[in-house]
Amino acid sequence: MKTLNISIVFSAIIVFIVSSWTLNKGFGVGDEAYFLQLLQYQPSNFSIISAHKFFQGWIGGNILSVRWFVFATSICSAYLFSLSVFYFFQNVFPNRKQNVIIASLSIIALYIFYMPIGLGIDYNSINRILTLCSIACMLIAMKKGNKFWYLYIISGILISLLFFIQFVNLLRLYQTF
Repeated sequence: MKTLNISIVFSAIIVFIVSSWTLNKGFGVGDEAYFLQLLQYQPSNFSIISAHKFFQGWIGGNILSVRWFVFATSICSAYLFSLSVFYFFQNVFPNRKQNVIIASLSIIALYIFYMPIGLGIDYNSINRILTLCSIACMLIAMKKGNKFWYLYIISGILISLLFFIQFVNLLRLYQTF
């Protein structure tokens, strides 16, 4: 079991290094140049999507900073989700090494099906991050009960943001046809 834990951490480090190295390489399917153009101040009817407006001024105006932002928030939300699922099914953490294992499994699971060279700010990445965070808040609140009652409110706010984003996305899609 100890060898398995070391191999999981080692493979997560390799995945993180390769993913970080490929952030500045290649041109993704998501067409980040289009998103970078949207981050500049454009007329309101310039684009059919408005996901960039949520992050205008938070991140820099180059491709690498956009990719790092999405990469870091994806890893943090996957780690929070994995930690909450583990916490929901366990009473206490047996030792601190399990945090490292959970973080490693989160990194591996998040990027097992695609390489992060095409990370852009779009509705799919925002939905993925908000979904994982809202489920994590709800699981922690259900486990703790009245002690963390405010996590129910945070989870509800994140879920309401998901509905708003999907509704706007459907309206924009309807306008294009």
